[in-house]
Amino acid sequence: CSIDPDPERARLALAAKLAYYGQGISPFLLARVGLEASDFEPIASVLRRDGLEAASRLITPAMLDLGIAGGPDEVLARCRWLQGQGATHLSFGPPLGPDPIAAVETLGREVLPQLGV
Repeated sequence: CSIDPDPERARLALAAKLAYYGQGISPFLLARVGLEASDFEPIASVLRRDGLEAASRLITPAMLDLGIAGGPDEVLARCRWLQGQGATHLSFGPPLGPDPIAAVETLGREVLPQLGV
């Protein structure tokens, strides 16, 4: 999860995590969004050669679908969608957002109460 009032900043924070950890994500989870570990190979190459910022720019929208990123309304909508799909447990983990403390406060103030948590 990555949340920020500026949705693009939230997506960039999640993209950085995915650029770094993408190849290590379970093949089962990758398949759920139509991806394979090999999709992250070019990103891993750029990460080694040019660094995290350059690699993060290669993260696709499908890759971002491995998490939830955006402003509070987008995060809330995605969580509600997940609940509608049958999710009974939602867990919010890193990166949380470009400012993790502000992200936790935003989740607690603007998202979790709306989910009945």
